[in-house]
Amino acid sequence: LIPDTTWGNVGTEPASEQQFAHVLSLNYALFTGLSDLILNNKPFPYKLDMPKSLGWEDSFLWLFPVNLWFRSSHWKKDVPEKSFSKMGLSYDYKKGRIYSVDEIQHKYSSSIPSKRRSVARDGIRRAKDFIDSANKNPRHRMRCIMAMHAQHAFLFLFLANTGANFSVARGIETDGNVDNIQVNQGYRVIKYRAQGKEVALTTPAAFIPHLRRFMELRQYLLNGRNFPYLFHKL
Repeated sequence: LIPDTTWGNVGTEPASEQQFAHVLSLNYALFTGLSDLILNNKPFPYKLDMPKSLGWEDSFLWLFPVNLWFRSSHWKKDVPEKSFSKMGLSYDYKKGRIYSVDEIQHKYSSSIPSKRRSVARDGIRRAKDFIDSANKNPRHRMRCIMAMHAQHAFLFLFLANTGANFSVARGIETDGNVDNIQVNQGYRVIKYRAQGKEVALTTPAAFIPHLRRFMELRQYLLNGRNFPYLFHKL
């Protein structure tokens, strides 16, 4: 789902304008939705709105606090159910809920109906407990993982809106505040320090709220630690 940001291994064919706009809207959706989930401590299952330009019947994904945190029939790397754990079979990724015993008992391999129902009940109980645990813990492991995905999405947006390259972006220093801003016909010039030198990046004024939002997400990722650079663990 997260577009490849391995900037050092760029193909020879540049993206078309339509492809770029598509990826841009996808990263806006990811950053906006995942930062809302993290910073507002929204409960799971979480409905992540996706761009209508994807052409999906439902323009959203349901997120769960597990390693397979989303599924979509539109994703070419979708994982087959036969590889799921007992708990994993309990999540309804299409409707954002936990299945009932009657709905999933047939997915278990035992030839004894009562055994299948017992295994299904156990999987459902564990799935509910896992969701409850994630909803009670603002720093649950899966919330931190999704916060990193939100940062990756913002990095793409930052590069697209400032014209900076990856090497410059990863070296930008910050104290966590957005300052040194000058208004210039709908654009703003933000002065950063990178590799000991001052770097001035021009960005649309409309992007500044996203930058401020990212600073909040950055604080969440750092969790009280000091870190000199804008982007964490790149």
